[in-house]
Amino acid sequence: MGGLDCPEWACPSEPECRLYYYQFPSAGTSDHIIQQWALSAIPFEFPHVPGHLQMSATKYVYGCSMREGNFATTHNSCFKIDSLVKVNVESILRKGLDNPPSQVHGCVDTRSIHEIINSEDPHDPIKVFALPPRHYAQECSFVPRKDGVSEDDGWLVTYVFDESWLDDRGDPLPDAHSELWIIDAVSMKEVVGRVVLPQRVPYGMHGSWFSEEEILNQRGVHHYRNE
Repeated sequence: MGGLDCPEWACPSEPECRLYYYQFPSAGTSDHIIQQWALSAIPFEFPHVPGHLQMSATKYVYGCSMREGNFATTHNSCFKIDSLVKVNVESILRKGLDNPPSQVHGCVDTRSIHEIINSEDPHDPIKVFALPPRHYAQECSFVPRKDGVSEDDGWLVTYVFDESWLDDRGDPLPDAHSELWIIDAVSMKEVVGRVVLPQRVPYGMHGSWFSEEEILNQRGVHHYRNE
């Protein structure tokens, strides 16, 4: 009864939370997933596709990451987002489909987030905006530039909090406040604007951007309920 190797499923790998690709078969041809692997090895959560491109072909997907740890092992505690990511999914998918990595746990791009941050390749398919020390963001939203010349011509907006505004117990000081950061989505390097808010915005989950036109065209709740 001894001396037997453990079956592969009995030795689970480390939990992961990454940007994945799944390919499903055509209807009626099979009940198995054809392809399933990660586009990148870096932690990736809260994926964001610009609203005007949802349910259509898109070149870029934006999301959140962290330079230490990962989302899968910190979901029961307070994970903190210190990096925003832009992924050229079109480029990475092309590479992955030409030479697929191993299924389930394989990655097309195996670099760490620090290697990507230090990359000097202007055409790198993954770009990371690393926040300053002790600064943490929330889910970002993409705001397209009017008459933009490329899909990523616009800005990422997110709430940012500097934890130097916390006391020794981790509680916010009376004058603690958050900022709304506006980040150039093309370069993923430049903060083009900061809006100082009157108070701290607690860490949350999701974020959405609504244009002035969308806000002005809202229907009143009483009108909506009487329809």
